[in-house]
Amino acid sequence: MKVTRVGYCGGTTANPTYRKVCSDPDFADWAECVQVEYQEAELSYEDLCHLFFKSHESSMGSSKRQYMSAIFAHTDEQFEIASQVLLAVKQGKSRVSTQVEFATDFYDAEYYHQKWLLQRKADWFKRLEMEDPRELVEGEAASRLNSYVAGHISHEDMRLLAGAWMRDGVVSQTAFERINFYL
Repeated sequence: MKVTRVGYCGGTTANPTYRKVCSDPDFADWAECVQVEYQEAELSYEDLCHLFFKSHESSMGSSKRQYMSAIFAHTDEQFEIASQVLLAVKQGKSRVSTQVEFATDFYDAEYYHQKWLLQRKADWFKRLEMEDPRELVEGEAASRLNSYVAGHISHEDMRLLAGAWMRDGVVSQTAFERINFYL
């Protein structure tokens, strides 16, 4: 995966916010979700759907659409693939509440929801001498660091990624050294 961000999808009334989705009936059709940008050369859409089910508890139903388990497809092909993967998952489990729907417009969630785990690591901002925490919360590097903090990327893989970022100019030599020091 290249970049992830949290937000809202599946609804009809424009400009949802967390407060509106939680309490305003006009926004009750929105679901909280994660938008994923990925390289199809590295990961197929079908593999992405399988990854979704490996990292997500699909049997947890919700009385509110806001917290539903869903895959929002952007094309007919994605809808078909996601539906086939869902059918296969349902055959292996007694209860699956996930739905496949066509995506509506996506709206970014408020800043404080983005890279939630990473934002709780305030010491990272100090180590990297960043004045604006948004620098560490937006973009591919932030998505990978958030995965690392969540325990989905090993120390060694994180070191390799940081080295590639330095070579590609994503982070400075100083930031690279600080990241490596704390890994």
